[in-house]
Amino acid sequence: MNYFYKICRDDKATKTIHVTGTMLCENWDDATDRPLFTVDITASVSAPYSLDNNETDFAESFPTYSLITDDSDQGVIYVDARNENDAVAALEFWVEENATTLAPGTYPINDSHQLQTVSMSEGTDDSGSILYSFVGHVYEQSILSDVWFLVSGTVTVSESGVITVEGLNSNGKTVKCVLGDTSTEVKTVGAQSQSGSVLKHLENGRLVITKNGHRYNGMGVEMK
Repeated sequence: MNYFYKICRDDKATKTIHVTGTMLCENWDDATDRPLFTVDITASVSAPYSLDNNETDFAESFPTYSLITDDSDQGVIYVDARNENDAVAALEFWVEENATTLAPGTYPINDSHQLQTVSMSEGTDDSGSILYSFVGHVYEQSILSDVWFLVSGTVTVSESGVITVEGLNSNGKTVKCVLGDTSTEVKTVGAQSQSGSVLKHLENGRLVITKNGHRYNGMGVEMK
């Protein structure tokens, strides 16, 4: 099969892509059967916040959470939580280099990547990766059913390690949740492991976590 095509990105603001060209095919059983197809396709790449919930507020409690410290040498600690309602929370904290715990205090949600802040989410990128920080719900183990991208607000860490999130998503919906309680034993993941980035993205509608070259579903079970 031979083909020629041209791709034109018509509108960078809406990320509309226009594909035109021709495609020449050949029937393996009959070399004389060589249909030529004309291709003309227009597609729109989803806007970064197109998945952001625009109907309801988010309010959940998470009895436990995990600290992922594989990138602590770069001044980043991740917090992941999931509760019995299949709600999830994923936060990216900017901390002192090599820190393995979260210092008590108030962390503004913004895009500065400055010390003692929480990353504002920029939604999804062109590859479908979900960008920290966000909350949402999953079903059937790891399929993301809805999401709230955190774009402003504060995250407070108490002396006992309880994390309180009070924020807004891109549609002005409120996000209020509490992670942990005074009796929670926080699980720390990766403090002694080799440094590696953590990435969450959608793959065929499922939430996939990539960490240190391994792939996990939303339950933390490694995917082969």
